Amino acid sequence: MVLAFLKQILPTAEFTAKWVILNCGLHDIKTDWQTEQRQIELNDYIRNLKSVVTLMREYDISLVWISTTPVDDERHQKHCPEIHRHQCDVDAYNLAAEDVMLHAGVPIIDLHRFTETLEGELYCDHVHFNEVIRSWQAAFLVGHIERILLAASTSSMDQENADALRPRILLLGDSTVARLRPDSGTKGWGEPLNELLPDHEVVNLAVSGASTKSFLCSEAYSKAQTCEAVYWLIQFGHNDMKDYDPARFTEAHGAYKDNLLEMAEMAKICGAKPIFVTSPHRLKFDDEGNPTEELLPYVEAVRNLGQEHAIPVIDLFEMTGDLMAGFGETKLQWLTATKHEDYAHFTPNGACVVSALVAKELMLILDRDTEEA
Repeated sequence: MVLAFLKQILPTAEFTAKWVILNCGLHDIKTDWQTEQRQIELNDYIRNLKSVVTLMREYDISLVWISTTPVDDERHQKHCPEIHRHQCDVDAYNLAAEDVMLHAGVPIIDLHRFTETLEGELYCDHVHFNEVIRSWQAAFLVGHIERILLAASTSSMDQENADALRPRILLLGDSTVARLRPDSGTKGWGEPLNELLPDHEVVNLAVSGASTKSFLCSEAYSKAQTCEAVYWLIQFGHNDMKDYDPARFTEAHGAYKDNLLEMAEMAKICGAKPIFVTSPHRLKFDDEGNPTEELLPYVEAVRNLGQEHAIPVIDLFEMTGDLMAGFGETKLQWLTATKHEDYAHFTPNGACVVSALVAKELMLILDRDTEEA
């Protein structure tokens, strides 16, 4: 019905929108209780979505995809025995839609995963959510849509001109900062930072798997020294603590501090101001439900280094610890990849949240520097 509706309305003079926000699937997976026949089978669903994407391109309209929300099989079938819906179908159709949208370069807002993290009574009937849950979902969607619109508000040519005028910030770090592959399902906090700091150009030179030791020998570090910038944000630690890997391991209060100081001094030589960022927590909890602190020696080393050399420190370790304690282990899965036994990296949603934490602290530093200038 969505495809047919769009084909009907797009050619009309009444349709003037430049964006379409699309969420469908719950009607496609309607299943006959006797035959188990779905209203729209998966292959047809995929073809329909591809046709929608093609149609949007023909009319030069931007598309945003919102994933289908969860279904409680038992509750649904009890309230609506004549038409079944199954969570396994939701998962399959969401996965197929994600594949279509990723290949088409369409932004995806994972409303399904966000809704999964909410607790308590969710539904007001068999499939619709109660007022409280809808308000949370709305706030979640608005935040993501605002970021998507902001990122798209400037044409590529205007963006190049703007980049030439905006002061530049370099990011030096590991995979929790770096741009990660889409197929990994994770993202570093550095990637969304550009959208949150429209007055600056953020250049992400972070390298997945890097420690301070390996980064000093990297091409990215060489590039940092030739890239004009006003600030260097420097965050390492996750790989420095790996004592089983001599190519990356450093002692927290030894080579780790020395390497960080070397980067900070190089930033100054290059005309930039260094800012240290403590490592985000490893996303684990102890038996008492508190965030674990295996990274604490490296965090304390950064804090000490900042104090000793009057270098600003953004304490991401403390902020992510508060975030973890507030969400708890179950809800934290919306922000982290812990479902896949990954205790270091963020989901795209989590990267946006952590990036916002960094941006807030960074803007305080920028404002202070402006006042002192």
